[in-house]
Amino acid sequence: METHYNHTLFERRPFLTSKAPAVKWVKQWVPQDVVATGGKCMLLRWVTEDTINALKEKEKEPLAPEPEPEPTTEVLFLCSYEGCGKTFIDAGALRKHSHIHGERQFVCHYEGCGKKFLDSSKLKRHFLIHTGERDFVCPHEGCGKAFSLDFNLRSHMKTHSQENYHICPYPDCGKRYAHEYKLKNHIASHHEKSTPIDVPIKYALLLQKATKLPDLLGRHTVGIL
Repeated sequence: METHYNHTLFERRPFLTSKAPAVKWVKQWVPQDVVATGGKCMLLRWVTEDTINALKEKEKEPLAPEPEPEPTTEVLFLCSYEGCGKTFIDAGALRKHSHIHGERQFVCHYEGCGKKFLDSSKLKRHFLIHTGERDFVCPHEGCGKAFSLDFNLRSHMKTHSQENYHICPYPDCGKRYAHEYKLKNHIASHHEKSTPIDVPIKYALLLQKATKLPDLLGRHTVGIL
């Protein structure tokens, strides 16, 4: 083991205050983790002979073998594409993954498009953009918005959630959004030149950022929640 002499610490022989039988003390290099925490540097310390003997015995002990991995019955499906080597827990996931290595055979033939896709389902979903079909209608009373894809409808439904608190604070607006950044964009594009009246205080800083009016709080009355 390498000795770091720059860490050498010379100490006086400890003074024994107890009436226990005399202990033989010796001066010898010992691992730092015996006398202090952290690191494997060597410090010159006063230690008991018993401690030295214990260290010598410990050095004689064989190193414990590393535990072998437990056997498993889990079957992994390996991607055989050159340079990939990813594994999956089921064959379906492997098939889906293998598409990224394949050729994009499904081409959108809409005039001026020509986008290519790995599978037919993605092409069908993409084609709805060109046809304008909106079969997924919001069931919320008084809404009626329609979307071409189901996940767009699911995202929209969050705006009707009771937990949705991102509501435009401007009078006679009432627009609500599932994400704060969308509310900021709405305020910046629709209310930038408007005068906020009785705006809830929790939206004051939001309005300042969105409309870029640094003196908003100083010039207008801010309502209290």
